Amino acid sequence: MKEKKQKKIYYLTKAITERASKKGFIEASKNAMAEMGYVVIAQGEWVVKKFPDGTFVKISPIKQINLPNGILFD
Repeated sequence: MKEKKQKKIYYLTKAITERASKKGFIEASKNAMAEMGYVVIAQGEWVVKKFPDGTFVKISPIKQINLPNGILFD
């Protein structure tokens, strides 16, 4: 009788997802910087426009919201 080969199962873990998304965001940011000449990011309590030379221009403050008790995020 032939033995059945077991399929190797690959799991998509949190670590794999984080590495892939970080790599994707970095690449997208570099592409946007090259194409547009700036990127818009959150820096501290502000939304800013960041330029290739490292300078930035504040666009608007980030509004703080209060979440109701009982709502938890990971």
